[in-house]
Order: sequence, then structure tokens, then C-alpha cells
Amino acid sequence: MKSTPNAHLMLSVTTLAGWPSTWSITFTSPRPAKAPILHDEFVSSEMNRITFNQLKLVEAALAGIESGDYGQCRNCGTTISPKRLKAVPWAKYCIACEEHMSQASELAEVGQQVA
Repeated sequence: MKSTPNAHLMLSVTTLAGWPSTWSITFTSPRPAKAPILHDEFVSSEMNRITFNQLKLVEAALAGIESGDYGQCRNCGTTISPKRLKAVPWAKYCIACEEHMSQASELAEVGQQVA
């Protein structure tokens, strides 16, 4: 019997099952692996989703410029710092509100894991 992972596994199975080790087991070549293709499709799909969501955020920021709301925190109404807007031009919330919402989200996740 060839020393391949499949052959080794089948030898273990035959030994455990009490089959004679002289039985011949033939493996046919499996179809080409689809996992790499599926992975590439998944990665491509996720990149498209992220790009689409970011485009929507940019469009919302542009609409905010037109309406005069750009740079205002949607939660507390304070002005979002120019430094933050330079780093994240589509920011909807000031840093304090963003951190508060992030902490609340993390606590909610922990609560769901405990339940």
C-alpha cells in the first residue's frame, strides 16, 4: 500500500475494524479542489461589499456637505474635529460618541456570549 495520507487513514480504519491488512484499497483521484476557488470568490465578494459600503458612506458625506450637516456629530450635535474628518472623511460621529457606541456594542456582544 502506498504511503499517502489516505492510505495511512484507511490502514488505521481497517486495523480498527478488524479487516485483514492484505485487502487492497484503491483510491480514485478526487475532483479538483474547489476550496481555493470558493475562497477567492468569497474574498472578492467581501471586497465588493466593503467597497460598496464605503461608497455609500462617501455619498452620505457628500450629501452632508450639500445640506450643511457635514462635520456635525449625528449623536450629540457637536462639531467633529478637523483631524478626525481628515482621517475619516465620512465620519458620522465625534470620537467620544464613536468610542461610547463601540464600548456599548462590545458589552452587548459579551452579554450575548454569556447568555
